[in-house]
Amino acid sequence: MAGKKLAKIGSLKKVSGHRLLNGKEVIPVLYYGKPVGHGKYMAGKVNNEMVCDSNGKPLPYRGIGVSYKESERATEKEDTKNQ
Repeated sequence: MAGKKLAKIGSLKKVSGHRLLNGKEVIPVLYYGKPVGHGKYMAGKVNNEMVCDSNGKPLPYRGIGVSYKESERATEKEDTKNQ
């Protein structure tokens, strides 16, 4: 007889793997630009607007702002310097 499976503990944690741009969260989105010759890659949006370069092409997600972990490390270093 089959039983119910419970959710794993790790899946209940909410970990933000998002990036930060000027203190605002960058959300990853899949950009499908094959029809216009840009290809398909992960881009980012802030406040429901795509983050684009000066030509209007969306920037790759890894090239936008800093990661959440990097920003935490930077604030920790600043805190230790201030003490």
